[in-house]
Amino acid sequence: MSDRTRWGFLFVMSTCLLFFFAMSCGGGDDDDDNDSDVTDDDSSDDDDDDDDSGDDDTHATDCVDEDGDGFGQNCDEGDDCDDSNGAVHAVLIGYSDEDLDGFPGTAVEFCASALPSPYADSGDDCDDNDPLTYPGAVELPDDGVDQDCVGGDANAANDDGIFVDGVSGSDSNSGTKEEPVKTVQEGVDLIKGSKHQVYIAAGTYTESVSIAKKYIELFGGYDASDWSRDIDAHETTIEGAGNPAVTIQKDAEETRLDGLTLDGPEASVSTAVSVATNEVVDVLRCRIRTFATKNTATGIMSDFAPTLRVLESQIVADENGGDIYGIDLTDEAEGGSLVVNGLEVTATLKGDGTFHGIRIEGMDSASIARTSVTVSDTTTGFLTGILGISTPMEVRASTIDLAGSGSVRGIFSQSAKLESIDNVIRVTGYIFGLGIAVNSADGVVSGNGIEATGEALSTGIVLDGTTEDQFVLLNNIVHAAPSGSSGNNFTLRVSDMKGIASNNVFVAGEGINVFAARLEPSHDPSNKPGDVTLFNNIFISEQASSEGAPLQVYANPGGATPVIVLRNNDLIGDQPDCFMDTQVGSGCVETLADLNECNWPYCDDASDNIDDGPMFVDSDNGDYHLSSDSPLIDAGLDVTATLPSDLLDFALYDFENDPRPMGDGWDIGADEYHP
Repeated sequence: MSDRTRWGFLFVMSTCLLFFFAMSCGGGDDDDDNDSDVTDDDSSDDDDDDDDSGDDDTHATDCVDEDGDGFGQNCDEGDDCDDSNGAVHAVLIGYSDEDLDGFPGTAVEFCASALPSPYADSGDDCDDNDPLTYPGAVELPDDGVDQDCVGGDANAANDDGIFVDGVSGSDSNSGTKEEPVKTVQEGVDLIKGSKHQVYIAAGTYTESVSIAKKYIELFGGYDASDWSRDIDAHETTIEGAGNPAVTIQKDAEETRLDGLTLDGPEASVSTAVSVATNEVVDVLRCRIRTFATKNTATGIMSDFAPTLRVLESQIVADENGGDIYGIDLTDEAEGGSLVVNGLEVTATLKGDGTFHGIRIEGMDSASIARTSVTVSDTTTGFLTGILGISTPMEVRASTIDLAGSGSVRGIFSQSAKLESIDNVIRVTGYIFGLGIAVNSADGVVSGNGIEATGEALSTGIVLDGTTEDQFVLLNNIVHAAPSGSSGNNFTLRVSDMKGIASNNVFVAGEGINVFAARLEPSHDPSNKPGDVTLFNNIFISEQASSEGAPLQVYANPGGATPVIVLRNNDLIGDQPDCFMDTQVGSGCVETLADLNECNWPYCDDASDNIDDGPMFVDSDNGDYHLSSDSPLIDAGLDVTATLPSDLLDFALYDFENDPRPMGDGWDIGADEYHP
């Protein structure tokens, strides 16, 4: 027995002997009432180790209520899901919207006093993984799916529509199951009265279809032998004999295309679907293909601002020297909206053309979710994943992966608000690579993962506008030139705009001029000053030579004086003698003390900034979680009082939706460490 153990044993034994007649050894005042009578120490405030620290009784039938809210183990009021917090006791059930169709349906448990937004207190989506399925949805026939959540499936019938079979049908037939017509156009032309559906058997229909009637629905994927339906096994293709393959005319009031392959012609200009109406058009579960031999290839186009929904579909476009548009909507008519959910756009460019995966101009709104845009072949042209001009856009849970030998942009929004939430963006261009750009508009960019590389210029996020515009950046992980480049690398560049960036990770790879964030708050001398607030961010400059720093303030000395707030950020650079390059006045801010004392131009407030290594789990392989011994844990600032109220829910969760804060305070960076 060691000396420490021996002396401990003797102390305990002597204490037991000393109080033997008052109480048994190991006893105490379980209920903290200063009465050691063991017959009364089973009350609700038991403290069996007599340390005044609360209820720790382990008796199987006693109420254990550590936080004194009346709830706990074996308590009359019921169980407590968090017995260390008197304001919380119940497990709440919230419902998330996993397929982003606007209808929640996936139950999630929370031990909280209230459900966090955007979780709803009820969920009625009968399949929360399918954006075509929700209460009130259009019931699509013969697919075995209950789209409208009321039970059952719609079935093709002679009373409802016209049947088309390109093999055994004849356009002199009546269009019933027993006597189908031969062409899709004849099926459309026969629609009248209460009939609105055209049921099309598998096969290739080389024709151009024009729809000019109200309430026409084309359904592909049928087996003509028994008129059963499987849109994958029984491919129905409309191959355009002319351009475009399908035209929805101005007299069409509501049109639906479902389970079809739509091929634009192999021609100088190739379009699969042209919408010449500002009414409702649904493109559901379709494969859209187009190939232009010279000029322009377009999947879906319209100059009439329709209400267009494109769900669970694919667009494949090729060209031989011209331009490609997956979806191209412009504003000759006022209004209109675009809803895209579950779309895949892929393209191959062989020349110096322009590519826009989705282009929207002058419409009322655009909502894009669960969508991927990919260009893998190099081109010397201009590539943009999603382009919005004068159209408020919301882009969520989408992936953009573009590579070309020209200029490449992931998401670009001009003159209208952009909300970019939980997207993954990878862009590589020879001239420049730009992840997200907002021009002359407000922007909310939250939870995105961005990699941007350009040989001349690599920029993760560009915000360029006026001081009437405001940006908010939360929980993003942005890496400019992750493999290095020979150009300028700015993970974040802000020009003239005002706003807030909190809990982001900005990493600028090696190049010529490398700054994790470049602030240009008075780029235009005629502008009012822009207020830029930076909280809880990680700024890393990986530059090993030449010019570089975690931060750069690049302001026009002749302009108005901006205001910059810099608090609780982590600044890391391979040249530690320059935390900030001001380009005016004193040049480099060389010490952390000078940075925190606001000894640099345009500083309004600077404090509690650090220069500690963040200790990511494995940043070389893209893992930016904080390790358990990271100095950034609990080193951040509570930003809830600074943010607009409608954005608080973004701030209260980290980049993978773990609640924030955890532990004694907010963490610095996009990850909130959870043991």
